Amino acid sequence: MRIRIRFCIGFFVLLCFWDANHLLAQGKRLQEQLRKLANHKTNDTLKVILLNEIAYSYHVVKTDSSLFYAGEARKLAKQLGYLKGEAKALGVEAISNYLIGNVSKTVKKNEEALLIYRKMGDVSGEAAVLNNMGIVYHNEGKFDSAFSFYLRSLNLRKSINDEKGIADCYNNIGNVYTDKGNYVEALSRLFDGLLIRERLGDSLGISNSLSNIAGVYSNLKKFDDARKHAERAYSIQERFGDEEGMFHSEVILGTAFLEEKKFNKALEIFKRGYDRCNKMDNPGGLSVCLKNFGYIFERTGQPDLAIKSFAEGLEIDKLYGDLQGISISENGIGRCEFLKGNKEQAISHFINAYNYSSEIHNKLQAYESTQYLAKAYEALGTINQAMHYLKLSVL
Repeated sequence: MRIRIRFCIGFFVLLCFWDANHLLAQGKRLQEQLRKLANHKTNDTLKVILLNEIAYSYHVVKTDSSLFYAGEARKLAKQLGYLKGEAKALGVEAISNYLIGNVSKTVKKNEEALLIYRKMGDVSGEAAVLNNMGIVYHNEGKFDSAFSFYLRSLNLRKSINDEKGIADCYNNIGNVYTDKGNYVEALSRLFDGLLIRERLGDSLGISNSLSNIAGVYSNLKKFDDARKHAERAYSIQERFGDEEGMFHSEVILGTAFLEEKKFNKALEIFKRGYDRCNKMDNPGGLSVCLKNFGYIFERTGQPDLAIKSFAEGLEIDKLYGDLQGISISENGIGRCEFLKGNKEQAISHFINAYNYSSEIHNKLQAYESTQYLAKAYEALGTINQAMHYLKLSVL
């Protein structure tokens, strides 16, 4: 079972911890910022700073307003020759564009900010943007590009001894290794990040590391280790009202119950996670839950319900371009079609899964697809094709 869920962390705040109290405080802060802006009559660097702060405050709750204020900040900063203000405005524009799904503009804004930080000699700003670029490519399933940007960010952060930034990069690099199926390297980098975060006393960072480590142990089927780390993470996440983090931990805990064949308990936890994702408007999380529903129905001999769940997850994966998610869903549908005796339909899905997993260089996922293909072709009596995929599985 492969569960694609991991959190990338850094200056580019795609996954924030927004509980009701936080949103209330954010709203009060935004009103104060708007009041200050209304009373500020001079076009100076302080106004640029205010505009950027307002733009950032709006970026989760109202992206069109965020883009408007960031655009005003960028234009004024450019007029004033205030490079730092211009770069920060571009960064907020990048975040807001990403949140509304405009990836090309996100990349363009980050590239513009990167040039400015380099011109200024601002190593911290440059490293932050490189990390942001890594997150964008990571979430697009372009793992090699993501790895390259994370590594460049890591090296810069090491040069200025930015420990928090270093920990963030280790976390993100570990997640790339996870998504590529290299779990030994993933654990090494994730534990590197965890040690730094524990030394810094970064509670939310610690919970993030623990969740990602638990996810790797779950993929390795070391469920006692997965549960231990997930429970530690959950206790921190609950204290801070971190809904995203709590969902991540629920998925890992549910998976442990699933592997222990405690299907009712697993289904209960995954349903709780599904409801949480609906509340958060988190389509990626919904897809993860749907796949896990599919696993439960598959394991309990209900292939039609399993296919329905995997197919609903697949629709979300395709909508958001999640190539690894598509591969997992296609394999799930293929397995269930095979169970129903529909061998040719199963093969079609397994081939799709293999192609997508190969595209993102996930060797473990590709290996699973080749094993399924060999078994399906053998059942059809097509021995040459079965041998072809068996050979591919050992390359």
